[in-house]
Parts: sequence; structure tokens; C-alpha cells
Amino acid sequence: MEKDILDTILANHQIKTVFQPIISLQDGKVLPYEALSRFWYERETIAPLDLFDVAKLYNRESDLEILCLNKALETAQGHHFMSHPYNNKLFINISPCLFSEEVIDPKFTTDYLNAYNLSPSSVVFEI
Repeated sequence: MEKDILDTILANHQIKTVFQPIISLQDGKVLPYEALSRFWYERETIAPLDLFDVAKLYNRESDLEILCLNKALETAQGHHFMSHPYNNKLFINISPCLFSEEVIDPKFTTDYLNAYNLSPSSVVFEI
């Protein structure tokens, strides 16, 4: 995969967030949902791991992570499972690069979730 594909995806926000339910084997109830990012370029699906490898190679990993995080929170905001009284949790994978590069400051989480009208108790960041 080439750098121009990464640049196009980042510039045009060619990302879709889907939510995978995590089901309890005890009672069949949905516990949390996991946000998963899907990418495309010229009608072709791009494998997330391949895109992250290219992003890391060109020092754009933080840009891609922030795009995924923004889209996950934006999309979750409109879903019924994230509505009050916050019966379900949303799991979002985040790379340690966001913390190691100081992209995220300690106030980031609360401010970000408030911007999307999401409760901090309903979102879990998996590092």
C-alpha cells in the first residue's frame, strides 16, 4: 500500500465505524459494544492493520488514531445503545502512541466525551 492511499483516506475521512456486540454466554445479553473502524479507497476495502502499518511507516499513526476515535465517538453519539441511562458500554481501541506522543492530555477524555454528549462511565478505552 502506498502513502497516497493513506493521505487520501485521512484527507477525505474515508472511514466507517461499525459496532460489534459482545454477548454474554451466560444469558445471551449484549454487554458492551466494540467500535471497529473500516476503511476504503476507490471502492476497495483496506485492511485496518495494513493501513496502520503504513501510517506508522510515515509517522501518521496519531492522525489515523484520532480519525478513528473521532468517527467512533461521532457515530456512537447517534446510536440507541449509547442513550441515557447508558445501559451499555462502548469499547474503543486506542494505540499507546496517542499517549506517548502527548497527543492526549489528561483533560482530553472528559472534554472529548462531553463534546459528543457521551458519559465517561459508558466508554472504555482499550490500550
